[in-house]
Amino acid sequence: MNMPEVFLVKELVLKNVEILHFLKPGRIIAYVIIEDCRRHSSLTDYPHIAHLYDEGEWESRKNFFHAQIVVKEDIFSKEEKDVLSEMVMIYMESRPSVDTNVTFTIYPKAFSELTSFDDKPSIFFEELLKLTEEKHNVSNVTNDSLNYLTQI
Repeated sequence: MNMPEVFLVKELVLKNVEILHFLKPGRIIAYVIIEDCRRHSSLTDYPHIAHLYDEGEWESRKNFFHAQIVVKEDIFSKEEKDVLSEMVMIYMESRPSVDTNVTFTIYPKAFSELTSFDDKPSIFFEELLKLTEEKHNVSNVTNDSLNYLTQI
């Protein structure tokens, strides 16, 4: 594969969610939102395979992690998507009883100038967190708080 080097960079760590980004030299190509949903998975979490199961046939594990790779537009090849998804799966690690799913979400607003990170990172993070199941309060996130490992 001839894909240039891509790095996964952590941005924000809250109790049940992390935000990262994929960085190619010089620019962010996607954001990643990893959410610990703290619930069993269901077939609705996997719409691409739901048709393969009869009702009641799905066996859920104790917890569900949902990772969304947030992109401005659908510009990645299947091979590139597979590489990015695999990087996120490796980052999330294997847990003994956790189902995981990585999806791609087209959300241009996350890349707009309205969500510029410079002055008020909380506005930027609030925009991305609109895509999560649980709503998170990040009003206390400042540039200074980003100097720490977590922002809880």
